[in-house]
Amino acid sequence: MLSLIVIAIVAAVGILLASDANISLYLAPSPPPNAFKDKVVWVVGASSGIGAQLAEDFSKQSAKVILSSRRVDMLNVLAEKCTDLYAKSISHGPTTTSDSLSPAALVLPLDITKHEDHEKAFAEVLRVYGRIDILVLNSGIYENSPAIHTTFDRARELMQVNFLSFVALTKVVLPYMVEKNYGKVILIALSSRLLDHNYPLLYVSNRSQ
Repeated sequence: MLSLIVIAIVAAVGILLASDANISLYLAPSPPPNAFKDKVVWVVGASSGIGAQLAEDFSKQSAKVILSSRRVDMLNVLAEKCTDLYAKSISHGPTTTSDSLSPAALVLPLDITKHEDHEKAFAEVLRVYGRIDILVLNSGIYENSPAIHTTFDRARELMQVNFLSFVALTKVVLPYMVEKNYGKVILIALSSRLLDHNYPLLYVSNRSQ
């Protein structure tokens, strides 16, 4: 029995090491209750996948969420779900004035590659909520072809969407956070690992931590 347990542990560790997984994330403790209550969280790239799941999780923790991407129809569906989750999260606890005055979820359409729209979008966040506590950068495009088969134009597009647009939006939001001496910027990225030439290196190079 002991040998089977050891084999299972070794196999699990091997799978984690062979993937993009970060073992420390699996060992990290869950946030304490009310850790995100009344926080204002802007999720960029929220329409599906990790971004949508994060928005739902923040709503379950009584946070207000701003949902941004280009796919407005999907954001509208997500906003309804987040609103319901938020309502359930505060149903057994006291509410504050901010709970009733600002929406639980705000759909804020944004093409992150249009840097000229970043300041206007951030101004809307501040108009509706009066502040921002957390910025989640999750937008991105995927390229699965090996580097040798990826054109330079495609490489430039990957860098523009997956890196430079994050820099541009952060430079709009960060001065506000510095002035308030509070705030967090969360970047969703890949874990670095050893790769061969057949892997999509250009994608990994601009999404790795």
